[in-house]
This record gives sequence, C-alpha cells and structure tokens, in this order.
Amino acid sequence: MQLKSKFGFGACLVLVFGPCLGRPHLSRPQNHWQTRSDSSPQTVLQLQRIDAGGHKLNMLIGGEGTPAVVFEAGFRSDLTAWSMVQSDVASFARTVSYDRAGLGKSDPSPHRPTAKQTALDLHRALQAAGVKPPYVMVGHSLGGILVRVFADLYQAEVSGIVLVDPSQEAFDDWLRLHPVREPMRDPKGDTVKPPKGRAFPGVNESQEWATYRRQARAARVPQGIPVILLTALNDRRPAAMQKAWIEKHQEWIAKVPGGKHIKVENSGHYIQQDHPQVVIDAIREVVESSKKP
Repeated sequence: MQLKSKFGFGACLVLVFGPCLGRPHLSRPQNHWQTRSDSSPQTVLQLQRIDAGGHKLNMLIGGEGTPAVVFEAGFRSDLTAWSMVQSDVASFARTVSYDRAGLGKSDPSPHRPTAKQTALDLHRALQAAGVKPPYVMVGHSLGGILVRVFADLYQAEVSGIVLVDPSQEAFDDWLRLHPVREPMRDPKGDTVKPPKGRAFPGVNESQEWATYRRQARAARVPQGIPVILLTALNDRRPAAMQKAWIEKHQEWIAKVPGGKHIKVENSGHYIQQDHPQVVIDAIREVVESSKKP
C-alpha cells in the first residue's frame, strides 16, 4: 500500500548517524495523508499537534490494531524518514511517527534533549493522543538508542523492538580508539562531503551524544520481548568502520535472548528507503510475535 501523495526527498548522506535532508512535498492538505482512494479510516494518516507537557509535538497517527507501532527517526531527522513504510504498517497496526522536540514542526522543549527526556516527551504525547500500550518501538540510527531507552523506562508497556541500522555506543567506543581517516566515498568513488544540514533553533542533538551513549549503556531490554536488528551492508563508511559497525551490531543482538539479526544486502544506512519492504516485514514479524502468549 502506497501513499497517494508523492514524496520528494533531498539527498541522504550517511555518516555514523547522518540526517536525511529535506522535507517531503505534499500534494494534499498537510493535516491528512491518505492512501488509495478506496482507503478506509484505518489507512488514513493524520497530522496532529499533541501536548507533551508544555510544548507540542508534531505527530502523524493512523491505522488500527494493537500493539501500536511507534517510529523514532535518526539524528536530526523528522517523521518524513518513515514515509515509505508507515502507511503499509498502518494496514495492520496503529502507527505513530513524530518530530522530536525542536525538530521539524514540533515546538522546542524547555529541557535538554537527552534520551530520557525524549522518552518522557514521547510517552506524554502518546498518552495525550490516546495511543495506548503495548508499543512496538521502531528506531533508525540514533532513534535506535532512543527506543532502547524508552523501552527501559517503560518496560511493562513495550512488547517489541525493531532497530534499523541503529547507532551503537560500543561502536562509538571503537571509533575513539580507531580513528578512521579514510574519506567516505559515494558509489562512483567520489569523496563525500559532510552535509550542511538544516538549522533547528533550540536543539543540538550532536552535543548530547555523550549523554545518549551513557543512558543507552544503562538501558535494559525488557525480558521476553521479540527484538529484530537490521544492519545495512552497503553503506558508504570506510571498510574498517563498516566492519566494526556490523560486529558491534552482532555483539549487541547476541546478548538479547531470542534476538534476531538480519543483514540487508545492497542497502545504505536508510534501509527504510532503500528496502522499505524489509523494514515492513520485520515490523510485522515483531507485531505478530508480540501477540503470542
């Protein structure tokens, strides 16, 4: 199932947790994103501004069913990062994607954007929007760390986790010990220049990376829930860096009882854009597994 609106994205440049630049162009009013003309209310995605405790978050909500699937985007990315998968997932589950405080169309938060504060904001907004647990948390890149911290804080409410080429604190440890000076290159062999990105007043996620890492290291996965980790095998990182990225993913998922590791061939960091069906299938698997007694 595809969105009726056509999305145009800016170029995505992958760093350790690089942002996707540019917002989608919407050919229909921006408060409703609807699927095919025969769509029922279950397949309508509606933009809403939801209170998160004194500031409002921009959330895209739609679909029916439990558990609810909650999407967390990567570093400095907004809800458009999930535009190629959310409508399909909404055909079998209630879904929520959103802009973190200070990003996209969400209000800035009066608090520092730590992983725990992000989880608190999201939890308040989910409650205010009437999206009840249990939740399957889906996180890309930095969002992988954020959903792990959310799951640790709300263990009784999280029934599954899908990590999409997630950032890893252990990889960051490796990177500090093994500085990689080889330039990143695109498929043509040209040197990749870091993106200028968009300025988001009031938020600097890069300055909070040490806090994210510390809070993620202390986070524990709820016992007995299904967890799938997807790793991109064709990213633009230098070879030594990519090898370590994959190894740290393997090491982390091996510690999760019943955890499943899927290596995605011919995909860059944004698996949800390069191979959206892989992400959709992983989410469906976790949703179905979480319903089993």
